[in-house]
Amino acid sequence: MYSCKKDNDDEPQDSPAGYWKGFYGNGTNPATQNYSWLFRENGTLRVYSQSADTTAGSKAEGTYSVNGSTIKTSYTYISGAISGSFSTTASTPDDFETMSGTYGSGSATTGGGTFILTRQ
Repeated sequence: MYSCKKDNDDEPQDSPAGYWKGFYGNGTNPATQNYSWLFRENGTLRVYSQSADTTAGSKAEGTYSVNGSTIKTSYTYISGAISGSFSTTASTPDDFETMSGTYGSGSATTGGGTFILTRQ
């Protein structure tokens, strides 16, 4: 008798861990700038901005926390054209498949613009 484990991509996620892609916008501008995040299982993340090619854009390192359907991040750019530290707050109403939120400079989670990301 043989059995194999069936992968079920329809199971709800309970963590943002993984790679997410989307766009951000500055201020009230629409979200059209490339933005991607790599959430690691250990509570850290890598942020890529301004290029669909993750080797060409600005890169940041930071941390995240999850409380229900709210994800908060804090990160600092380590390379590329963007510098400084930023924080975000986002909601993921559909079991960690999409998220939308706002960002700001330093510890502020608003005042910088908006973003939307989709799990890849």
